[in-house]
Amino acid sequence: MIYFFTFISSIVLCYVGEKLEKSKKKKYGPFPYLLYGFAVLLLIIIAGCRDYSIGTDIGIYGNLLFNGATINSNFAIYLKNYGSRAEPLYLLLNFIISRLTDSAHWLYAVVGAIIYIGFFVGLYRFRDRVSLTYGWTVFILLFYGISYNLMRQMLAMSMLFMGSIHLLNKKYVRFLPYVILAALFHQTSIVFSVAIIGIRILIPKKNKGLYKFAVFMGAVFLIFGYSYVIQWLIGHGILAEKYSQYIYQYNFNIAINPLIQRAFPILMFLIFSKKKYKDEDEIRTFLQSMMYLDLILIVMGSLGAAPLQRVAAYCSIYNLYAYPFFIRRINPEYNRRVVGTFIVIALIGIWIYQYVYRGNAEIFPYTSEVLGIK
Repeated sequence: MIYFFTFISSIVLCYVGEKLEKSKKKKYGPFPYLLYGFAVLLLIIIAGCRDYSIGTDIGIYGNLLFNGATINSNFAIYLKNYGSRAEPLYLLLNFIISRLTDSAHWLYAVVGAIIYIGFFVGLYRFRDRVSLTYGWTVFILLFYGISYNLMRQMLAMSMLFMGSIHLLNKKYVRFLPYVILAALFHQTSIVFSVAIIGIRILIPKKNKGLYKFAVFMGAVFLIFGYSYVIQWLIGHGILAEKYSQYIYQYNFNIAINPLIQRAFPILMFLIFSKKKYKDEDEIRTFLQSMMYLDLILIVMGSLGAAPLQRVAAYCSIYNLYAYPFFIRRINPEYNRRVVGTFIVIALIGIWIYQYVYRGNAEIFPYTSEVLGIK
């Protein structure tokens, strides 16, 4: 129930804020931004106040690294002792917060704040082309549950997403600081950052057939050569040894649930999205490429090691742009509303199936000693 109340409240606050900000009849000053702030704050509060049993990564490294920070007065020693367990910026975040409090709840609140603000800012920067509220809804349904689990990777993803407007506008130098911050939170972002910059650069204004062929060949390379690339990066010290878990062997056991989650929106857009804008042609091609690559990586994850689905998450962040982007280009308006509603209903159903029925990421049922929820 707490998830339902928080999600609905956050989405409504975002919707009202967006409407007020876009109002042409009256100016509301900073009030829309205040509503945006509350929309994000609600998510931060329940993330920070959750019991330590909520979210698998808390038990794996969350409390361990924070408790280690509380007993170390020297960051250099702390980094030496725990540097093999996490990236420097995440350790620095632990160390700074441990100077102020010995409660890990504050760490998880700050981690949540960085993640949710990063994603919201990334959406807000793209608000001229997509519905901010719809993108925020997709974020909550796709990524909020994951943020309780893959904390370090979600921090990296939030950095990349926050700077993605520069990537889409081909301002690669401005995008670079976000790439560096992401890598300092999670090393896997290095490989993905190079890949998406390459994809964005290669998107041509003409000769789309050549580009599609290149994407196809790239997908084939990913399927059959991915493990060798990871092995090479580990062998040359670019990635830590712990990332050997991303190497996989085929088992041909496709997971239907994540496959439907990705394939259903793509199918809807292929059927209904007909409206095109020449000035957005390259952005549309990039977002399509990210959706298809996301789908491919999910299939790869089903064929081999589950950690590959973590790699797919980097592509999935662009669904926050892609879904509202393509829905906005569906005509007539009735079809637009129907497709948008069906996708949200599908995402809600998948959320319930994943987290409530199957217990993924151990985030349900929500309990909080701080908030008195048992």
